[in-house]
Amino acid sequence: MSLKTLLLAAGIIAISISPYTGAQAAELPRTQLLNIAYGFLPARALHIVANLKIADLLKDSPKTADELASKLSVDAQVLNRVMAALVGLNVFTMDAENRFSLTPLSELLLSDEKNSLRAAIAKESDEKRWQATGHLEYALKTGESPFQDLFKMNFYAYLKTDPAANELFNEGMSNFSEIEHENIPSVFDFSKAATIIDIGGGRGELLEKILEKNPSINATLFELPDAIESVKKDNPTPKFSLKAGSFFVDIPLKADFIVLKRVLHNWNDEESIKILENCKNALNPDGKIIIIERLQQIGHHSLGNDLLMLAMGGSARSRTETEFHKLAKRIGMVVNKITVVPNTEMSIIELQL
Repeated sequence: MSLKTLLLAAGIIAISISPYTGAQAAELPRTQLLNIAYGFLPARALHIVANLKIADLLKDSPKTADELASKLSVDAQVLNRVMAALVGLNVFTMDAENRFSLTPLSELLLSDEKNSLRAAIAKESDEKRWQATGHLEYALKTGESPFQDLFKMNFYAYLKTDPAANELFNEGMSNFSEIEHENIPSVFDFSKAATIIDIGGGRGELLEKILEKNPSINATLFELPDAIESVKKDNPTPKFSLKAGSFFVDIPLKADFIVLKRVLHNWNDEESIKILENCKNALNPDGKIIIIERLQQIGHHSLGNDLLMLAMGGSARSRTETEFHKLAKRIGMVVNKITVVPNTEMSIIELQL
């Protein structure tokens, strides 16, 4: 699908989204329901403008759609429709001369904004992710992954085949991780541990932040062999040790704290139990498993994220507090404490014997 086709599709929202807002919408259930039904259109428009880095082009001065289009090599009329639709959602403003400007919402789309969400939103412009969400009914009928059914590979295998998609995804996830890594060591006391293992910790960014506050801790990054080799290449002298392996096979180390950040949501209950059992076996006496995940709350907007994981992975899922208690019980541990990480949607779930 071409960019112009996507822009045209997104432009439909200019006439599809109801003009009623606030108290008016509250009085009109029909309007509320239609807004939900067509909500995929403004979402897609937002993905597009984030991927095009339009906010960056508006940082210094307002611009018309013609001016923006000339810089981006896209259709000016269609871009105007997309931008006008987002004006209706307070993402941008438009003045009497049809020039678009930033709002507090679109300032979060600036690439150099400290708490930028540009890349996080832009990663959803990946057409394969978009197609998988449109195939969600397959999961309902089969319990299996829509992404796997469409493309005959899982999402992470796909990323290995497409460097551009992989870069887009990793950059997007870094938008979340940067603020999470800043805040996690501020609300959780890692100083009580002499040794820490970060399981599936990517490039070790969280360990680096933990060690900034607790330099005496003996920390180890446990990752798949390819990831470990990548860390060695980019960071020849890390402040932490490196260990290659699979959390499904064995964790041949011992630690006071074992950290699992954004890991368990990728796996079903039986797979998660296997991971947690291996972590438990690697704990020192009185040690803890530190799970860092988004807690699912019925009725909360984060349920949309759970549907996205369903589309991408089938068995991938967010869990409620009750479900974490059940996982802990199955491996002979208990949830000791749950701490919300400020300015994020993440919680720290402490498991102990």
